[in-house]
Amino acid sequence: MTYDDPRLAVLYDIDNPDGPDHDFFRRFADDLGAKDIVDLGCGTGLLTVTLVKPGRTVIGIEPAPAMLERAVTRPGGKAVNWVLGTSDVLSPCTADLIIMSGNVAMHIIGDDWHTTLAAVARALRPYGRLVFEARNPAARAWTRWNDPLAERDTPVGKLRESVSRVKFLAGFRARESWVCRGRRGVGAPRGAGSRTALRAGGRC
Repeated sequence: MTYDDPRLAVLYDIDNPDGPDHDFFRRFADDLGAKDIVDLGCGTGLLTVTLVKPGRTVIGIEPAPAMLERAVTRPGGKAVNWVLGTSDVLSPCTADLIIMSGNVAMHIIGDDWHTTLAAVARALRPYGRLVFEARNPAARAWTRWNDPLAERDTPVGKLRESVSRVKFLAGFRARESWVCRGRRGVGAPRGAGSRTALRAGGRC
């Protein structure tokens, strides 16, 4: 299944529930006093809708139509501006905070990573922040994935975890080490995920 498969969109929130990682992003947004937030690669919008507050504008950008369709229809979805696309739809000097939660950053590889960072830099106001999350290779979380292999019932039918998927995810190890370099976000917990905050210092 791909991220544009409606079945995966249904399963996504089950396998990726709200938790301490989302708490970190919400707290960061509040501490920063961010008025305009972009959730880049927002998926089904589970985190995005919780960033909404009076006086704050929240935009959710997602390249997979099936994920975005679920985001639009979730409770609280009407308070978010949803956009189908990638970093190329970011408008210059419009954001105080841009978030890439979960493993969004790990899906942006090669030259696309540099292109994305350039677009983010243009979109951030002076002293705006990009906060992203990636796997922490020191936690070696992949050693516990799909062990043992099992079948489970889901809202879209029976699902069998596959060995090939484990091997594919484990292949990110070298890339994870590169992505995780940088200053840890203030207050970021140590564990399976690492969160990094970068500050924009350019002029709009």
